[in-house]
Amino acid sequence: MWPVLQDCGASCGTPAPIGPSLTGGTGVGGSGGGTGQGGPGSGNTGPAATDTGGPETTPTAAGGPAILRAEVNCLGDLWNVTVDTDGWTGGGIVNMWETGEWYGWDEEHTLDLLERDPGGTWEILLRRMPDDAEVAAYRPDEVTVFSCGEHDINGEMTYMVRVYAEDGALSDCWLFGHDPGLVQAGGGPTYNLITDPNDILSCPVIQ
Repeated sequence: MWPVLQDCGASCGTPAPIGPSLTGGTGVGGSGGGTGQGGPGSGNTGPAATDTGGPETTPTAAGGPAILRAEVNCLGDLWNVTVDTDGWTGGGIVNMWETGEWYGWDEEHTLDLLERDPGGTWEILLRRMPDDAEVAAYRPDEVTVFSCGEHDINGEMTYMVRVYAEDGALSDCWLFGHDPGLVQAGGGPTYNLITDPNDILSCPVIQ
């Protein structure tokens, strides 16, 4: 059920159509409120990775940018989280839980602007970072403890993606992957701080 990793190349400039994806990794879209961390102009550059699996239905955000697609995968030893939205955002956040192991790890990273339509109709957010760091070397937005070739494809990861309006209010949220119910019940790993943790309970679960 996990898609095959590919590089989207020139297609990164335009959000892909909504619909089920069966080609490698994990992906989603969604709505929510928060801090607006990781806004435009972060310097995270380079092509976004293609869809890594998972549902792509579209809950509608009330008046703010909505998630069209969220993707988690690897290009070589770089871990990528890519989110397409239907309007300009104030940034986003991704939370990642290893819910398939009792000793699992969790992380939170901001999503920075990669590319946007000058007309305001879409935006692409990205977090790209080296993988396989030691726990002691973990730094949000800089490195991940999760390993490419393992955690991106083993089906044991749960993700929450949040995007914010330009005024910093939570606009959309998606919770997807291995076990969203475990995360909502407070049973996932809790080694690291979560911004506005109450968002987890109201975040739509995407099958």
